[in-house]
Amino acid sequence: MRNTLLACVAAAPMLLATGANAQVMAASEAPAVSELIVTGEITFRNRTEDTAPALSYDLEYFQKFEPLTAGDAMKRVPSVQFLSD
Repeated sequence: MRNTLLACVAAAPMLLATGANAQVMAASEAPAVSELIVTGEITFRNRTEDTAPALSYDLEYFQKFEPLTAGDAMKRVPSVQFLSD
């Protein structure tokens, strides 16, 4: 009984799946194109000469967290990671 139920459940997706037929256009039905013109412009990214902003942390920032070691202080800086302490 259980094997029959499992076989039915396994076969159901294959039986219910139906193939989708693509719509094929015959060569005689296709419109004739003598010339194809594509117009457009090259897009450029907005590149500026400005320097990237720099983050700076002063002594007061680190004293808020009362770090005991330099590693404790560096853990508070974004994008700094330690594998061990």
